[in-house]
Parts: sequence; structure tokens; C-alpha cells
Amino acid sequence: MRLPRLEVVITILLAQTLFVASLSAQDEQNNINSLADTVMATAPLFEFSTGAGAFTRTQPPEPKPRRARRSALLVGLCVSYGVLQAPDAHATIRALHCSSVREETPIVSPFASQPAALIAFKAGVTAGTIRGIDRLNKSHPRLAIVTFGITNIGYAYLVQRNYRDIPAR
Repeated sequence: MRLPRLEVVITILLAQTLFVASLSAQDEQNNINSLADTVMATAPLFEFSTGAGAFTRTQPPEPKPRRARRSALLVGLCVSYGVLQAPDAHATIRALHCSSVREETPIVSPFASQPAALIAFKAGVTAGTIRGIDRLNKSHPRLAIVTFGITNIGYAYLVQRNYRDIPAR
């Protein structure tokens, strides 16, 4: 029995997400341990001064906050999200011009009648979504990957359904 393409895509994305989530948990613990070792090795606790005092106590430098790196999977999910927006906009424009279909989404419906406005709106929403996921990635990297993976699965289903429902010319 063959699985439909959408189910195969969902299965692959879910497997990648679970694999990366388990790897990032191990990386977080290794990064915390290496950061503590670096701080302890580079900060002298006492300095000798040749002036009036013999020894002065110095404060160890505060560690800089660790910047969250984007994993390869998160970058791939960002790219695929942007790529999925193009066929979604195309399907919407094509459906509106082919038949008596109307846009049901209240936020998108003012832009649906003008293709340039719809594309600009979709580009803005895409940029905002990627920015939001990037901010989420700084504090919760696994949650960002899972959230974007689910979002991509939803959009893949939406695009597939939209193209299936558009009548042929």
C-alpha cells in the first residue's frame, strides 16, 4: 500500500524533528559544561601589584550570554516555509480568477483581489513568522523547531488541498 505524498512528507518532518530535538538536548548540556570550564580557566582570582599592596583580588569576568545558533534543520524549515508561501499565493490568485471562489480568511480577504498586495502581505507575514521563530529559538530551540515543523506540515497540507480544489482550465 502506497502512502500519499503528504503523509510521507509529514512522517519525514516528524522524524527529523524528533532526531534533532534529542541531539540538541545533549548539545545544551555540553555547552553549559564547556562554558563553566572556560570561565574558570581564564579568570585569575588574584593579581600581584608592585605598588603599595601586595595582592589584590580581581573579579572574574561575567560570561557573555550564549547566542542561540540556528540548527541546520531550523534553517531548512525557514526556507521551506518561505517556499511554501509562493504556491499558496499562486493557488489563491489562480482560484480567484478561475471561478466564483472567494477568500474565506478575514485577514487575507482585503488583499486577495489584488495579486501584488497579496504577495506583499504574504511576504510580510512570512518575514514576521520567521522573526518570531528566531526569537523563540534563542530561549527554546527545540520548541522553535517543533513549532516550525508543525507549521510547515500544515502549510504543505493547505497548499496540496488548494491545488486539488482548483478547477482545471
